[in-house]
Amino acid sequence: MTRDLVGIQSRHDLSIAQVEALEERLYAFNAGRSGHDDAAPLAFVAEADGKLIGAAAGFTWGGVCELRQVWVDDAHRGAGLGRALVRKAIAEAGERGCSAVFLTTYDFQAPAFYAKLGFETVAAIVGKPRGHTEFAMRLQLDPSAAARPRSGMDVQENARSGDSERPNRSTASSLEAIQTQPCGSHPCPGALS
Repeated sequence: MTRDLVGIQSRHDLSIAQVEALEERLYAFNAGRSGHDDAAPLAFVAEADGKLIGAAAGFTWGGVCELRQVWVDDAHRGAGLGRALVRKAIAEAGERGCSAVFLTTYDFQAPAFYAKLGFETVAAIVGKPRGHTEFAMRLQLDPSAAARPRSGMDVQENARSGDSERPNRSTASSLEAIQTQPCGSHPCPGALS
């Protein structure tokens, strides 16, 4: 009977709010099935003269970190800014008790850069996109980090304490300009499903 009521339509113009609603549903499902309801955003930004020149953004969830976006403006590449941003994210993941950091990158992006930082390739998807390869990479953190889980409350408390390494409201709003997958009040763990 339900099949008779279902109509599938082509909708390639979903709004950010509609995508966020989908992410919320995926997060609720994943949290319920995995027992992990501790998703927290993670982001570090670099600005010069009030302009965003680099960022590393992602989330922590279930004892791991996923970096979703790492970007440095062309004019600032080669000066160590990307390395500094990724290292800040790795350090934060460790402080949150994560046992590993995951990311994906393409052959035309930065797999060698991440390898120099200690990431290892755990999967290669040839032909994504056509003529190229996407790499899934992992950096294993100190195994004892997993034994020191921090609650979301701890993360929020650090943010309130004015930790200078965390983005302030103006840099956080700058970061919104490069977010490619908005995820509502949860930072993209729906994408893990």
